Amino acid sequence: MGLWTMIAVIVVVATIGETIKVYLKTKEKSGAFDTQVKEKLLRYEQEMEALRKRVRNLEAIAAGAPDEFSMKDVNETDHFDFDSTDEFNEKLVNQLARKKTKG
Repeated sequence: MGLWTMIAVIVVVATIGETIKVYLKTKEKSGAFDTQVKEKLLRYEQEMEALRKRVRNLEAIAAGAPDEFSMKDVNETDHFDFDSTDEFNEKLVNQLARKKTKG
């Protein structure tokens, strides 16, 4: 083997070695990234399912008499033990939807 062939082999082997190291580091980082993406995807799927349930409830109410969705039957909301108005609205919608689907 000549001198230039030996130099070429060393350069090629060193280049391939560095390329493999960079590839493995990138693959390791993307594995952690994939885990984060999977966790976010799972959380978004759970949120989407909750939203689908709420939409079905609202559709059941709207398909019937939309007047029943008003607050005319509720005299005072202060006696309810809810953390927020959103929680109260969600429970009210669920109750009305159950009444619609059963009745």
